[in-house]
Amino acid sequence: MPLHPLRRGASAALALAALALAAPAAGSMPLGRYQVIIANTNPGQNFSPPVLVLHRPGYRLFELGRPASEALWQLAEEGATVAFEALDDPAVHAVVVTPAVHRRDSPVVTTELSAPDGLALSLAAMLSLTNDGFVAAQALALPVAAGASISADLRAYDAGSEANTESCDHVPCEVHGRRMTAGAEGVVSEHPGLRGDADILSARQWHEPVLGRLTIIRLR
Repeated sequence: MPLHPLRRGASAALALAALALAAPAAGSMPLGRYQVIIANTNPGQNFSPPVLVLHRPGYRLFELGRPASEALWQLAEEGATVAFEALDDPAVHAVVVTPAVHRRDSPVVTTELSAPDGLALSLAAMLSLTNDGFVAAQALALPVAAGASISADLRAYDAGSEANTESCDHVPCEVHGRRMTAGAEGVVSEHPGLRGDADILSARQWHEPVLGRLTIIRLR
């Protein structure tokens, strides 16, 4: 199994490729320009490189009480973004991957992107020291007027694809090669936080549902 994305570090080339994906095509309709600010406000968990999905109404990253998509559980377990980047969904306009949001080194990550009017933005990122935890915000309508902004909490969720063992045998404490699917919940739910009765240090625990903040500002 490859090294965890947070161990490899964020690549500048990745950020440039993401911005190119969201750039306007020649001869297309005028696009709005947006600044996206992702803040990690919790003291213990890093966010893997977040996936930003620009989409039309009707697309959902997940539904509480229903199984996670393959793209989502791969993100939640390993920080993998390949399945999101390969999404073949007519409701999805573009997928952008930003650098990781590290609680100490880079607690706030800002990126810019372009998109036509009428789209929404959803975000998901893996919580670094969990079995299958992730933070997310869903279907935020992009601001219409220049200078307008919208914000939302990044809440903690459980993908339901792995049991919450909190063991380094199954959590990417460094590198691990096993999934623990026995005892998995099977559906997406709100994350209860870490129990702290296994390998994960108490400094990495949390018990509140909100671990970050997403802000979108329309620049023009």
